[in-house]
Amino acid sequence: PQESGLDMFNVRDFALNRGTNSLFFAELLTVIDVEGVWRVDLTSPNTVAQVVDQAQFPDDHSNGYIIDVEVYSSTGLLYFGTQSQQPSGNAGYNAAQNAIWYIAGTATGGTATQLTLNGMPGGNAFYPHHITLDPQTRILYVTSEETDVGGAVDDRIYAFALSPDGTSATWLGNTSASPAFTSDTVNFGGLVWWGASLNNTV
Repeated sequence: PQESGLDMFNVRDFALNRGTNSLFFAELLTVIDVEGVWRVDLTSPNTVAQVVDQAQFPDDHSNGYIIDVEVYSSTGLLYFGTQSQQPSGNAGYNAAQNAIWYIAGTATGGTATQLTLNGMPGGNAFYPHHITLDPQTRILYVTSEETDVGGAVDDRIYAFALSPDGTSATWLGNTSASPAFTSDTVNFGGLVWWGASLNNTV
């Protein structure tokens, strides 16, 4: 896609809906302010559409930084995460920008809705990054940096049960890396659904 008059392609994540032959990707670049969620029709791969209205998530990142995408083929919904410039404890932290959003995967220039996360634990510093979905159990897994100030290592994976229509979610628990990270500045590098259930919840 063209951004600022240039052909830009700086992808942070892909998601595939095999049922509709649609490939989604999240794009983010901070050197030249660029971000967006896009859809490619694999039956016509030169056809690219911006799923979410640019005005809702401007290129200046004033409504957060779009980081990751995931698709729920059963409902056709596309999920993506946004985060503030910095995690909790740093000057660029803005809790309101750290959220999961959803929108119809067929939308073009549409308005995304923030996913309601019910039952979140007190004292959390949610800072979402990677997202993956278990489509059989409708459990959405999200990595979170939490704080990043050199104290206790608190990176974790949140598990949320999606409602049948995929428009709300309830917190089930958290799990942490094992063995644990040795530094608070270390982050999860990715997240892929492998078919195991969440365990070691806290």
